[in-house]
Amino acid sequence: MYISHLIKLICIRIIYFGFGDSINEVMEVQITERLEVSVAYITAKGIKFNDLYYTNGKMIQLGWFERALKKGEWKVPIIYDPIDVSEIYILHLYQVINASAISLSDYKINSDIQKLYFEAVQLLKTRLKGDSKE
Repeated sequence: MYISHLIKLICIRIIYFGFGDSINEVMEVQITERLEVSVAYITAKGIKFNDLYYTNGKMIQLGWFERALKKGEWKVPIIYDPIDVSEIYILHLYQVINASAISLSDYKINSDIQKLYFEAVQLLKTRLKGDSKE
């Protein structure tokens, strides 16, 4: 219980660091008490948590989704607000990365098409790296 509360408090301070004095102690306590700690899965479609998918540019840049496609899914610890699930906060190597919800639940992506898409993206990245060296 104490560890969970401490993790939430640290995350809140990191998340709201940019706000300076605009967040007061009362707001911090209210938000901290409401947050939950859980686990999400990094998949090729995005970060899956409670039947929703999440993403952001940093995760795409780090190649998480491509890695999940090639090597399989893995778990990450997250912090989330059960009242507002439009964002989750991933605890990742000395930082907290926020991710926004996306909607993939309405349609299924053909796995062959998905694989071809990721291969095309990889090829494009390789070509762009080659062009920048010249």
